Amino acid sequence: MKKPLQIIGFFVIFLVLSACANKKQEQIEKPQLLISEEKMAEILSEIQLIEAYLNQVPFSKRGNNDSDYVYYPVLFEKYKISKEDFLDNLTYYAKQQEKIEGIYTNAIILLTKLKAKDLEMQLQLKLDSIFEDSVKIATENKRLEAEFNF
Repeated sequence: MKKPLQIIGFFVIFLVLSACANKKQEQIEKPQLLISEEKMAEILSEIQLIEAYLNQVPFSKRGNNDSDYVYYPVLFEKYKISKEDFLDNLTYYAKQQEKIEGIYTNAIILLTKLKAKDLEMQLQLKLDSIFEDSVKIATENKRLEAEFNF
């Protein structure tokens, strides 16, 4: 039930940003540190994962050492940007509707690929478990056959 809500939340953010875009083609000032559209998509997809985790696990269980004050600085450090760089770039791209739509589309594609990879891993674990169970059953059957001379 929470996954549809997360997706809806993601699209609400997208629509808000799209609505804020200027309709005029005025001179849009680039940020000092321009983050590529591909990298912005990666950052936004990781932000979505952070938000999903933070919404899934209550603060009382996460504690002070495991909060959004920890995750976002680590994310920005990973991409070698500051919070201000990210916000400047988000504002810059939000003023260009086609670009922000492409960025969010790419972020959704990245999240979809991640989900597919997770489902593949879960399926492989189930198959491995079934294989191990069948090996155990076959071994036990052989042991019983030998013990009772079937």
